[in-house]
Amino acid sequence: MRVTRRIRWLLARPLQAGRVPSRAGKSLATLACLLLLLGVLLSLALGHWRSTPGPFIQRMTMNGHWLRVPGPATHAAYFRRHVRLSGPVKHAWVVVAPREGFEICVNRNPCGRWYLWRPTRPFQTGLSEGGQLLNASPPTLALNFPREYQWSSHRNDWMPVVLDVTQHFRPGRNVVTLELESRSAPAMVKLDGEILLWSGERIRLDTDSEWLAEPVPPFDIRHDWTEPDYSDSSWRPAVDATLSGESPGDLHFQSFDRRLLTTPFEGSWVRSPEARPSDAVWYEIDWDLRGAPDDAWIRVATNRTFDLFVNDRRVMLPLLGNPDLDSGDWLLGTPRAADLPAAPELLDPDEVGSLFVGDRFESPRHGDPSSSVYKDRWAKEKQWNKTRDKPWATHRSDLPGTYDPIKEEGQDVMEHEPVPPQPEYHEPKALGRDRAIGGLLGYNIRSMVHPGRNRIAVRLVPPLSPDGYSWAPQLALDGGAIFRDGATASIASGPGSCVLCRTQGPSGEFSATVPAERSGPARVIGNRWPTTVYRGIAHDPSLILRQKLGWVVASLLGSALVAGVMLGLEWRRLRREGQEPWAALDQAARGLSRFLLPPLAILFAALLTEASWAERHEAILFRLPRVWPFILLGTAASPALLCAPIRAAGARLARLPGTRAWAPLLGTVLVLCGVLRIYKLDFQPLDDDEYASCQAVLGIAEVGAPKFVPEGVYYTRSPAYHYLVGASVWAFGGNIWAMRLPCAAFGVATALLVYRMAVRLLHRPWIGLGATLLFTLHPFAIFSAHLVRFYQQQQFFALLAVYWFCEGFLWSPSQRYRYLTVVAFFLAVISQEITAIMAFQLLLGLLWFGRDAGWRCNIKLGIAGAIAVGFIVLDLLVFQTRCLTRVEGVSPNVEAAIKPHFWDPYNLVSLFLGYSRLHVGPSLVMVIALPLLVVRGGRVVWALLFFMLTGTLLTNLMISHVSLRYQYWMITIWLLVSVCGLALLAERIAAWTRVRGEADPAGVAAVLASPIFVAFLLAWSPWRIVDSYDCKILNDSTGAFRFVRGQLRPGDAIAANEPHPHAAYLEAGRVDYDLTVPLLQDFVMLSKGRLIDRNGGAEVIASLDDLIEACRRHDRLWVVVNREKFRTRGKNIRWEYPAARIELFLRKNCQIAFRSYLWTVYVWDASRGQYENFREH
Repeated sequence: MRVTRRIRWLLARPLQAGRVPSRAGKSLATLACLLLLLGVLLSLALGHWRSTPGPFIQRMTMNGHWLRVPGPATHAAYFRRHVRLSGPVKHAWVVVAPREGFEICVNRNPCGRWYLWRPTRPFQTGLSEGGQLLNASPPTLALNFPREYQWSSHRNDWMPVVLDVTQHFRPGRNVVTLELESRSAPAMVKLDGEILLWSGERIRLDTDSEWLAEPVPPFDIRHDWTEPDYSDSSWRPAVDATLSGESPGDLHFQSFDRRLLTTPFEGSWVRSPEARPSDAVWYEIDWDLRGAPDDAWIRVATNRTFDLFVNDRRVMLPLLGNPDLDSGDWLLGTPRAADLPAAPELLDPDEVGSLFVGDRFESPRHGDPSSSVYKDRWAKEKQWNKTRDKPWATHRSDLPGTYDPIKEEGQDVMEHEPVPPQPEYHEPKALGRDRAIGGLLGYNIRSMVHPGRNRIAVRLVPPLSPDGYSWAPQLALDGGAIFRDGATASIASGPGSCVLCRTQGPSGEFSATVPAERSGPARVIGNRWPTTVYRGIAHDPSLILRQKLGWVVASLLGSALVAGVMLGLEWRRLRREGQEPWAALDQAARGLSRFLLPPLAILFAALLTEASWAERHEAILFRLPRVWPFILLGTAASPALLCAPIRAAGARLARLPGTRAWAPLLGTVLVLCGVLRIYKLDFQPLDDDEYASCQAVLGIAEVGAPKFVPEGVYYTRSPAYHYLVGASVWAFGGNIWAMRLPCAAFGVATALLVYRMAVRLLHRPWIGLGATLLFTLHPFAIFSAHLVRFYQQQQFFALLAVYWFCEGFLWSPSQRYRYLTVVAFFLAVISQEITAIMAFQLLLGLLWFGRDAGWRCNIKLGIAGAIAVGFIVLDLLVFQTRCLTRVEGVSPNVEAAIKPHFWDPYNLVSLFLGYSRLHVGPSLVMVIALPLLVVRGGRVVWALLFFMLTGTLLTNLMISHVSLRYQYWMITIWLLVSVCGLALLAERIAAWTRVRGEADPAGVAAVLASPIFVAFLLAWSPWRIVDSYDCKILNDSTGAFRFVRGQLRPGDAIAANEPHPHAAYLEAGRVDYDLTVPLLQDFVMLSKGRLIDRNGGAEVIASLDDLIEACRRHDRLWVVVNREKFRTRGKNIRWEYPAARIELFLRKNCQIAFRSYLWTVYVWDASRGQYENFREH
C-alpha cells in the first residue's frame, strides 16, 4: 500500500510543483497508473493474438465414422483392418482422432501413439509426435502429481494426430491395427487415411464397416494380434458409434496444414558440383508468394545434418530441451559419463553370506568399484570422438538434431580429483566415419515468410571426422502455402526451379555461387523412403521479441492518445458547465479513470483464464483466430457495465447478506458442495492407499483393531479417522458408501467452516460465499472428499484449529476457545500424524498474536497442551512400533515422515501454482493485493497469511516427501486470502476513482471484481467436473479383480502385482501371489521362512523363475497387472525396467482375458498345452 501511495505521489509531484491542486494531481496520477496498466494488458492480449509463434489452428474435416467394439461398453478396444495392395506404395497417411489414448501399428510396426496419462498432466502428454504439440513448454509444476482432480480427460479427439505411414506398407497383404484405452466407456476411435500407389490407385483407410473389433484379442500362440498372419476369423465387425448416438462429436482442429504429411514428396535431389567431403554446402532457392499466407510449410530431405534459414533468419523450434534445429555443428561439449548419486560400494559375496557360487569373485577376489566410471575416457573424448554418433539415440533412424548439447566435461571434473586407471581405448577405423544419415523433416514456417520473394537456404554442415562422409552431400526439398481464399502455392527442388549452391571450406571461405546439379527425383519406385517427421513451428525469437515490443509501444501510445483526447473533451464539457479549471480537470480525470476500470477487469480476466488453461485442451479455444478479436471487442464495449442500472444492481448485491435471500443462497452452495462429493460415490475405483485404509476400517468393525491378514500386522496410522469410519461401517455395513460418506460429510463441514471464518473473523459474508463456492467447485477438493483416506478430515480439524486460534488469541483472551484450539490440533494430528508440524505454527502464533489472559489461564492452557502432546507422542510411538510390520530391508518406496530436509525447493510454490496451473489466477491476484492485505487486512488476515506461509515452509522443510496432498489442508486458507485480496483490491480502486457526488462505490467494486472472480471459476474448468462422474478417474482395479472373481474355478490361483495384493483380497476375496519385480522390501515380511505380502499374506513372486514355478503348480493362474506399475503401455516392451522379462513371458504364454483402464488380466491355462520359455528367444 505504501509503495502504491509513493508511486502516485511521485507522479503527482511535478503537477503539484506547477501549482496544480493536490486533488487534481492525485487524480491525474491515478489515471496515469491505470493507463500504464491498460497499455501493458492490451499489449499482452495483442501479442497473444498476433505475435505468439503458436500453431495455426483451424477446423478440420475428417472422413470416417466413430467406431466402438460390439457388446457392452468397455474401456479398452482392439481394431483390425486388412488391406491388400496390388503394387508398391508411393505415399500413405492416417489421421487418428482417439477417445482418449491409442497406439496404431501397420504390419506389427508401431507408427504412432498417444498414451493415456492423468488429466493433471499437460494436454498431449504421451503423444509420440512432438512437432504436433500445442504447447512444447515443460509443465509449470511436475514434481509429484496428485492422485487426481475430479476432472474428465482431455479432449484428445479435438486435436487428431496426423501420421506418415508410407514405409510400413508393402505389396500384398497388410493389416492396420489400433489399440485404444479410455477412462470413459465405450472406447472409440475415428480414423481418416489413404494409400496412394505408384500406379495412381487410391485406397481409403477410413473407419467404416470393414474394420473388425474386440474388447480383447483372442490368443494365438503363433502370431501377435498386430501381424497380418494372425487369424481374426472370430472377430466381429466394429459398431458405428455415430449412428448409435454415442460419438463424442465431430469437432476437430488442426495445428498445421496437414498436406505436409498427407501429400507425396515432390522434390528432386540436387548436388554441388564442386563440394569436397570436408566442406559445408549451402543451397538457396527463392519462393515468390502473392500475399501473406495463412499457413506455410517446407520439407527438407538430406543425407547430412543441416541448418535451415528463411529470409536470412535461422530457424528455431520451441521444443522441449535443445531449442536449436538440426545442426550437429553447434555441439557445446562432448558427452559426459552419468554421474552416480553416490559412489558405488562393492560388497564381497563371501562377507554377506551369499550361497551362489556364481556370485563369487574371480582371482583377484576384490575389484575396483570406480572402474565403471570412465571420467578419464570421457575427458579424452575430444580427441577420440570422430563420429557423429548421438549419445542418446532415438527410433527415428538417427535423425539429425536428436542429441542434447551438454556442458564441457571439465566443469564436472575437479583438477584435484584423482583419475582412476582406465583400460586402453581402441577404435576400429570403420567407427571413425560419420554415420549420420539425415532424414526427411518438415517445418511450419508461417511466421517467417512474407508477401513477395522469400529466400530459403539450407546449410549442410561438414563432417566432424577428417575422413569425411562416404557419400556426396545432397538435398531435396519441397513446400506449400495456403491463403485465406483457399488458393495454394508450392515450391520444390526440381525441374522449373533454380537452386543455387556454394561451398564453405574449413577456414570459413566461400566459393562462387553456381547452379546446383539435379541428380534425379528423390522418390523412385523400389527405394526405401524415410518417414516424414514434422518438427513443429519454426520461428525467429528476435523477430517475435521485436513484434511484442512493438505492440507494447503501440498500446501505450494508443492508450495515452485516446485517453488524452477523451480527457480534453470531458474537461471542455465541464468548463462549459461553469466549473473551475482544476476542479473540472480533477472530475474529468476521475471520470476517465472510472471509464477504464471495466476494460482493465475484462482484459485481466481474459489473460488470467488463458494462463490457467495453457496446459489443458481448453487452450485450443484461445488459439482460434476469432477469439482474441471477440475479447478485444468485448473490452471496448465493457464501459457500458458502468451504467446506472448495473451499478445499482451491484450495490444491491453488496447489501444482500442482510436480507432473507442470503440464507437460501448459502444453502444452495452447501447443497451443491454435498451433491458434488456424494454423486456416484460408488462408481470410482479405490486408490492404492484406499485399500490399506479399507482393510484397517474393516478390521476395526470386525475385531476392534486395524488388523491385516498376516498375523501381527496392524495399521495404526491415523486412529481418529480409521476408528470414526470403522464406527460407520459397524453401523451401516461394510460397503463403499459407509466408508466414503464420512469424508464427504467432512468436505461439506469444511465448506461451512470457510464461510463462518469469513463472517466471524473478517465480517465479510461475500468473501465467505466466494471462498466457499471456489472450495465447492475445486476439483482436487471434490476428489479428496470421497476418498477412503484421512486428508479431508485432517483439513477440517486443521482449519478448525486456525479458526479457534483466531477466536481465542486474536479477538479476546477466551479460555474456552484456547482449549478448543488444543482439542482441534490434537484431532488433526491423530487424523494425520504429519500435522504435528502445526505445533510450531501455534507456538509462534501464540508469541506473535497472543494476548495475555493471566498466569493462571496460561498454566491451565499449558497443562492441556502437555496432555495433548503426551497423547500425540503415544500415538507416534505406536505408529513407529506397531504399524504394519518391521521392515525386512530397504526399498525406494519411502513413506512421508517428519524429517528435516531440503530436497525440492520448487515445491515451495506448488500450493500457489497447482497442477495444470489451477491456482495461478487467484495466487497472482493475492500477490498483487499483498500490500493491501498487510496494510488494511488487520490482525486476522495477518494470522491467515502467517499460517499459510509458515505451513508451506514447514511442510516442505519438515516432511520428507514431495506431494501437494500434504499441503492440502492449507488450500482453504489460501482461498480465503485470495478472495479477500480481490475484494480489497476492487474496493480500493473504486474508492480511488470515486467521482463527485457518488454515495457508495460498492456497485463499481462489484463490477470490477465480478469478471476476475469469473476467471477464478473458469480456471477450475467446472464443465469437466460434470463429465468426470462417468469416467474412471483412477486406474480401474475394481473392475479387473471383480472380473476375476466372477471367473474363478476350484483350484485357480490369483497373482497381483505390488502394491495391489490387498486389492485382490478385498475385491476378489483371496490372493495367492504377490508379483513384485524388483522386490520392494517394505511391502513384504518374512513368515515361516517365506516372504509374503504384508497386506494380503500372498506369497511373493520376485523373479521369472518364481512365476514359472507358480504356473507349474496350478492349472489356471490369473495374473492381474497394473500397466502403470509395469511401465509398458504399448506394444514395445520397455527393457530398461526389471519386469520386462516377466511381461514378455505373460504375452507369449498367457491370454488376455480382460482389460480395464490401466489394468490387464492375464490367464495361464495349462489345458491349452502351450508353453514358450523366455530363454527360447
